[in-house]
Amino acid sequence: MNTEIGQPAILNPSQVYPTVSFTPCVNGRVAGELIFDRTKLVTELPETPMVKDSLMEWTPLGTADLLGTYELRMTLKQDGAAPQYDSYYFTVLDPKSIPAGQSTIAFLGNDGMMMYIGDYRGNQILDFSNAGYRGGGVEIPNIPVKSTVLPLDGDATERIQVAIDQLAMLPLDKDGFRGAVLLKKRQI
Repeated sequence: MNTEIGQPAILNPSQVYPTVSFTPCVNGRVAGELIFDRTKLVTELPETPMVKDSLMEWTPLGTADLLGTYELRMTLKQDGAAPQYDSYYFTVLDPKSIPAGQSTIAFLGNDGMMMYIGDYRGNQILDFSNAGYRGGGVEIPNIPVKSTVLPLDGDATERIQVAIDQLAMLPLDKDGFRGAVLLKKRQI
């Protein structure tokens, strides 16, 4: 599994879970959980003493049999201090499911939807496919102009607000719109 920022953290199906290794800089206790699909507890590390400057390792028992995203949640406790939390992520998928010529961090899945694979810190490419009018994928309607604001010198905030307020008093049309306010561009 790759543990480099920006590179996908991928495990093949049926591989053993990755090992978390760390050397604490304080004495205290550590506990861990392996979570699948953000909600399902797979296994846990019961609270265990940790000794300053001693290597600690935890390999969750079992193998990664379910396809999807996993999170290793760690809780570090020290007497008299607030708990500290850290998480590590990986995705289990069959490498053959990534279409030839497509990136391992973003590719078209079998269902026709984009798949985004994160790195071991959970970073992934942002999905903007639902941005835009009505969540994207919907043509922007052509709404008739009912009010126009002409460009003048100075702040137009009040004139724009008056146009919006007047539009708000009109009845809804058959498509649920009252009309549009057109802000005219200053001619140069």
